[in-house]
Amino acid sequence: MTHPSSIWDWRVFRSHSLGGFTLTELLVTIGIVGVLSVLLLPALGTVWAKIQLVACSSNLRQIGTAMNLYANEHGNYFPEVYPAEDTTWRWKLKSYLGMPESSMGKSPLPNEAGVFVCPSFNKRTAPNRAYSYVLNAKMTKLQTYWQYNRGKVSAANTIMVVEFNENTEQFIQWDASMAAKGISRRHVGTNANYLFVDGHVEALSETLTASDPRWYSAP
Repeated sequence: MTHPSSIWDWRVFRSHSLGGFTLTELLVTIGIVGVLSVLLLPALGTVWAKIQLVACSSNLRQIGTAMNLYANEHGNYFPEVYPAEDTTWRWKLKSYLGMPESSMGKSPLPNEAGVFVCPSFNKRTAPNRAYSYVLNAKMTKLQTYWQYNRGKVSAANTIMVVEFNENTEQFIQWDASMAAKGISRRHVGTNANYLFVDGHVEALSETLTASDPRWYSAP
């Protein structure tokens, strides 16, 4: 004969194990999930922004390696923005980056592709044919500073490539008022990445004026 208390205990256990959540318990659970989502989403957004910053830095370091490999084979000179043969600097770096011949469209005006596209760059909202990365104009033949000659600058202290958001191949900073135009601070902490001649990358939030020595620093 089964003891009455044993029957009662089994029924209590059965009612709790098979009855599922009550409406109150379900609402409490939904509320907790909602609160956790509100608390965690900003943190996840920050983590993703930092991942994009690091990925952009990786892109620029690869571009820096390709630029220096090119210079090694071309008498210490980097590829030009608009050379006589109408093949832009990006086009000349494809083979050093292992990019297929057709990866950026038709020369001489290639579209950005691969490491030339910043992961935070939004082409849908950018101007037509805008670029993620452009050359420091003080290294080009528009000005008389170093004209693509790697030997004329302090490699660790001179900027080579900057983050951008305009339809151009180079960042021209004619005067202090133009220094901030076009530089795209699209990363966490309002930072923009800058690639230096020696291949290292710095994330900077400050505005670099036209007279800043980092645009041109003699050896």
